[in-house]
Amino acid sequence: MQTGNRVFLSAIAILMIGMLSVSGLYAYSEADLKKLRTTNSCPKCNLDNANLSGANLSMANLAGTRLFKANLSKADLSGAKLCGADLYMANLKEAKLCGADLSMATWTDGSRCKEGSIGECKK
Repeated sequence: MQTGNRVFLSAIAILMIGMLSVSGLYAYSEADLKKLRTTNSCPKCNLDNANLSGANLSMANLAGTRLFKANLSKADLSGAKLCGADLYMANLKEAKLCGADLSMATWTDGSRCKEGSIGECKK
């Protein structure tokens, strides 16, 4: 095998390994998801990419939780504690946020919600 081909194949192999390792960075923790479902509380948990569509998370404690790209469509988050949570790129379509504390949360567009954001993200 020629040197040029070896270099090319080595570069492809390194790129593939890098892509595989990065894809695991944004995956939720099964233990955290189980904790949320059994206790309705999971502060500072990793729920990135979790499918919580239609979930009843009313009054849930999700303070400081990572919810990057999580599917929260049609979820009931009424009165939930989401202060400091990361909701960047999360799907909140038709989610109920009445009374939810979004203070200092990272909103779906990457902006920061102001202190006192209750029921909506005040920017």
